[in-house]
Amino acid sequence: MDEKTSEGYVVIARKWRPFTFDEVIGQEHVTRTLKNAIQSGRVAHAYLFCGPRGVGKTTVARVLAKSLNCAEGPTVKPCGECPVCREIAQGTSMDVIEIDGASNRGIDEIRNLRESVRYAPVGGKRKVYIIDEVHMLTQEAFNALLKTIEEPPTHVVFMFATTQPLKVPQTIVSRCQRFDFRRIPADLIAARLEQICETEGYKCDAGALGVISQRADGSMRDGQSMLEQILAFSGGSATEEDIRPIMGLRGSETVSRIAGAVIRGDEADVLKLTGEAFDGGIDPLDLVGALTEWIRYLMVFSIDPETRELQGLTDDTRKTIAGQADNMDTQYLLTLLSMIADAEDRIKRATHQRYLLESVILRMANVKFIARVADIVEMLKKGGGDRSPAGSSPKKDKPADKPAGPKRERAPKQDPRPAAGATADIVGSWQDVIESLRETSASLASVLDLCEVPKLLEGVCWLQLPTAFHQSQVLKGQNLRILTEELRKLTNNSVTVKTTVKAEDRKARDGSPKADDVTAIVENDPVIKSLVESLGGKVVGIRRRKEAAGEQPVN
Repeated sequence: MDEKTSEGYVVIARKWRPFTFDEVIGQEHVTRTLKNAIQSGRVAHAYLFCGPRGVGKTTVARVLAKSLNCAEGPTVKPCGECPVCREIAQGTSMDVIEIDGASNRGIDEIRNLRESVRYAPVGGKRKVYIIDEVHMLTQEAFNALLKTIEEPPTHVVFMFATTQPLKVPQTIVSRCQRFDFRRIPADLIAARLEQICETEGYKCDAGALGVISQRADGSMRDGQSMLEQILAFSGGSATEEDIRPIMGLRGSETVSRIAGAVIRGDEADVLKLTGEAFDGGIDPLDLVGALTEWIRYLMVFSIDPETRELQGLTDDTRKTIAGQADNMDTQYLLTLLSMIADAEDRIKRATHQRYLLESVILRMANVKFIARVADIVEMLKKGGGDRSPAGSSPKKDKPADKPAGPKRERAPKQDPRPAAGATADIVGSWQDVIESLRETSASLASVLDLCEVPKLLEGVCWLQLPTAFHQSQVLKGQNLRILTEELRKLTNNSVTVKTTVKAEDRKARDGSPKADDVTAIVENDPVIKSLVESLGGKVVGIRRRKEAAGEQPVN
C-alpha cells in the first residue's frame, strides 16, 4: 500500500490511496462496471465521474489509466511496478495528463489540449486526459472541447470529474459514460481507519474512530485527514475523550443536551445551554449545522432503529439518541428540521446571530402541536379524527393534549358500561361517555365538552350546544352514529339523540350568524382554532351547509 516516493513523510490520504479497483471502498457499482469494460475490450472514449468530494473520483480515474497503460495490460489489476504504473502514481507520466478545471478553465487551455491529442502516447497504450472539477470550464471552453470529445483519436480517453454535474452542459454529458459516486458509509470509513491504525502502529479506540467517520460525512479523504490531525495532537494514541477538543461541536454533548431541552420544551434549559455554547466560543452557524445533524439522527432512528447509518456512532451516542427519539413522530422531527434549516440563511446575514439563533431554538421548544392543512380539512369533512401532540404518533393510548415528547401512560379508567341486561344513568355518566369517545374521535369529544349536561326525557337524550356550528358537527352522520352507539352500549337500550342550540345563538333574520358567533367558534372548537393559528389567518364568516335529517326542537 505504501506509495513509493523519494519524499520523507507521506500524509495518510496519499499513502493509503487505492492503487487497484479492489482497494476502492464503497463504489463497487463503478469499479465492477469498469473492470467488465476492460475485460471485454469495451472501454469508452469519455467518462464523467460525479459525486461528493473525497469519495474516489480522481482515484478511480488514475486506476483506470494504469489499467489501460500497464505493461501487462489492459488489465483490471495493474502491477504497480512497471515504469508506466510508477509514473502514473507519481504524477509524472507523459501519457496521463491531469488538468485542474478550476485554474485551467479558459478556451486557450482547451485549444492546447486539442492540439496535443493528435500525438500518440509516449510509453503507454492510451493517452488519458483527467480533467478535475470540469464544471468550472467556461462555456467557450466547453464548446471548443465538444468536437474533440465527439470524435477523439482512437488512442485518447477523456475522464472528467465533478462535484456539480448539473453545471456540465448536456452536450458534454451526452457524449460520456456517466458514473455517480456515492457517499461512503460511516462504518466502512471507520473500518478503513482502523486498518490504517493497525498497520501504522497507532492506537485509536473504536469510539474515536466512530466520531471521525461520522464527521467525515461520507468522504474517505476527509476521514483520513482528520485521523492524521488527531494522531498528531495525541501523539499516536487517541481516545474519544482526546478528540473532543479537535472535533469541536459535533464531538461534544452540547448538541444532544440542547436537543433534549427542545424536546422537553424546557425554555430555561434551552437558554442556559445555548448561552454556555456561545460563551465557549462556538460559532452560531456551527451550532446550526450540528443541531440539524442531531435532529436528523433522531428522525432516522425513529423510522428505523436498526439502520446501518447509525452503526458508526458510539454506543453512548446511540443510547442518547434512542432515549430522545423514543416514540417521536416523524412529522414533528421534520418540523424541527424545517425550522432550523429555514433560519440558517437568516442567521448568516444577521448582525446579532446569537439572539436570532436563540429565538429560533426557543420557538422549536414551543412546538406543541403539528397538523397539516390537508389533515385538518379531512378532519373537518369527517367530523372526527385525532389531533396528536407534536413529537408523538397519533396512537389511541395517548390523550390529545399532551406536550411534545415520549408517550405518557394513562392510568386505566373504569369502563362506564354496565353488565349485560343492566341500565345506566346517562346524565351521571356523561363525563365517562366523553372520555370514552376521546379515544376514537377526539374532535367529537371536544365538541361534547362544550355541551350542557344532557337531559333524558322519554328515551330521548337532549343535547344543548353553544353554537349552530357545534350542532352541525354532532349531527354529522358519522359523529351522530358514534355517539348513539356509545349511549346504546352504556344503557343497553336504543337512545335517540336530539339537539338544540342556546337561545343567544339564534340566527338573525337574514339567516347569517351573529358577529360574536365567529369568535365563539374559533375559541371553542379546537380544530378550527388550530387551523387559524397554523395559517395565521382569521374566520371572517360562516356559511351553513344543509343539515342532516333529524328533529331539532326550537326553544
